[in-house]
Parts: sequence; structure tokens; C-alpha cells
Amino acid sequence: MTHRNEKENHNRMAERLRGLPEVSPPASLRPGIMASLTPKKPGWATRMRRFLVQPHTVTFVPIKWAPALAVLLLLAVIPRLTSVDNARKPVAETVTTRQASLTFTFEHPHARQVALIGTFNRWMPDGQVKTEKRGNLWIFHVDVDPGRYEYAFLVDGQEIVPDPQAAFRRNNGFGTPNSIVYATANGQNQI
Repeated sequence: MTHRNEKENHNRMAERLRGLPEVSPPASLRPGIMASLTPKKPGWATRMRRFLVQPHTVTFVPIKWAPALAVLLLLAVIPRLTSVDNARKPVAETVTTRQASLTFTFEHPHARQVALIGTFNRWMPDGQVKTEKRGNLWIFHVDVDPGRYEYAFLVDGQEIVPDPQAAFRRNNGFGTPNSIVYATANGQNQI
């Protein structure tokens, strides 16, 4: 019953509305609505395009540009001075950097594959590290420049394990520690 009453009310209202005369809106309605709207700020790309398209006047006042020109001149001259200074050094003063050979051992009874990863190979297992396996013992040899390196062992391509023999460790921010080794040019390493 209620549905029928609603339908009848709608029909009556529609008939009354059809009978009303059509009236144009007042002339002030549209300008009033538009004035109340705030314009949208253009995006950075539009602002940049407008800036580049619009002409700009640039005046050159030498005294204002003097500091910038002095900096540019220094930037151009300093590299040349250092290269001339390096060219004059006698051959005896040049230092050759020897690489350090590092050896790591890791024992894991159930590992099918173990890789040495670290800052020396961008944490990616690769051919730079020589690997040997003797029973459950994995032996790794890598030649690096002298310095400090963080490393770990990647077991079966999934589990990252820090070196249990390492004297130094650092939290890597991912919940596991990284082992640290210091390689020296005389071939000794501190694990």
C-alpha cells in the first residue's frame, strides 16, 4: 500500500511541475556562483611552461656578478693546478696499492650451496670469489683493495648467516648483523 501511495504522490507532483511556466534564471546567478569559486592553482609543469614562454628582462651589472664570476674562475683554474702539481711529482712518490687476499671459512652440515656476499661484491654472489668445499667446510678466497668490508654467507640462496668467527659485527637494519673484516695491504686481515 505504501508503495502505491508514493507512486501516486510522485505522479501528482510531476503533473503540477509540468503545469508551471518556464522562468529563466536571474542574470546575476551565474556570475555569483563563479565569483564564489576559488581558482585551482596550476601544476608545476604548467607554471614552468608559462615561465619559459614569457619574456624576461635580464640586466647585467658587473659589480653584482663579480662574486659569481670569481667562483667560476676558481672552479676552472683549481683542477688544472692540481693536475700540474701531480704531473711534477717524481715517480718515486707515487704509491702503488697492493691488494689484500682474504680467506673465509664457514661450516654448515646441511648446506647444498654457500656463497660469500658483501660490500666487496655488492652483496651479489659472483665469480669474483673463489670457493672450495671440503666436507661440510666451505672455504672462500677473495682479493680486495685495503679497507673495511661488511659480509655474510648466503646459504642455499635463501638464508643470510653472519660469520660466527668474526670479531666485529654491525646491525644491518634488516634484523641480522653483518660481519666486518679489515683488509690491509700487507696481506694480513683482521676478522
